[in-house]
Amino acid sequence: MQGQEKLRKLEQRVDGGLVALVAVLIFTVINLGIMLANSTFYLLFSAAVPYYLTWLGRIMDNGTLDGTGEIIGTYTNTALVMAGVILAVYLLCAIFYKKSRFWMALAAILLLLDTLGLAVVAVFLLEDASGVILDAVFHFWGLWQLFSALFAAGPLRRLRNAPPAPAPAPAPAWQPPQDAQQMSWQEYLGQQPGPQPPAPPAQPNQPWTYPPAQPNQPWTNSPAQPDQTPPQRRSTTPELDEQKPWQP
Repeated sequence: MQGQEKLRKLEQRVDGGLVALVAVLIFTVINLGIMLANSTFYLLFSAAVPYYLTWLGRIMDNGTLDGTGEIIGTYTNTALVMAGVILAVYLLCAIFYKKSRFWMALAAILLLLDTLGLAVVAVFLLEDASGVILDAVFHFWGLWQLFSALFAAGPLRRLRNAPPAPAPAPAPAWQPPQDAQQMSWQEYLGQQPGPQPPAPPAQPNQPWTYPPAQPNQPWTNSPAQPDQTPPQRRSTTPELDEQKPWQP
């Protein structure tokens, strides 16, 4: 049970890194499309380097400080090509994410470099850096998910490749002995499952036989028993005892 719980937690960490990687890829593509539509709307959790490269290309093509304009010139197209290459690497990392730890490590390194690029943009290109605070928070969350998945991938693979633990053999069901009818009840109870008191030493089994027949004897009364009448007390006047009884 503990092994299954550990396996489930490791799988959750690996899946969390993949979710963060796919979210970065999707939101970056959406933000680039919004920028090319000449809108200032921005979604959080976007890769900073592809987005701000395209933003710089828009500034250089249109001559505006906010990157808005209808012109999509050479600088914008060059920035889009570079952004496309970076996003293609993100996509490869997402496709082969669970095939090898190399792609996990590459995705984590790309997002780490992107976080450093966001810091450079916030310090040197933006007048108000407070607008990228939430974006930085999401970057740190993505880094946490990817590096956590990277360190969980190794133990997860070893746990999956480990041979399964042998299942404990079931306890054999108790069966009465074949010669139970020839055993004494003490020996029979001694073979019951569970703790039993020590049985006395076994005695050799003897086949039971009827007692030998007795010859017929004629029926007689029981012998007479001696008289058990207590002796009479002798009188102290024997002369009176010898007198004959009175006759009328």
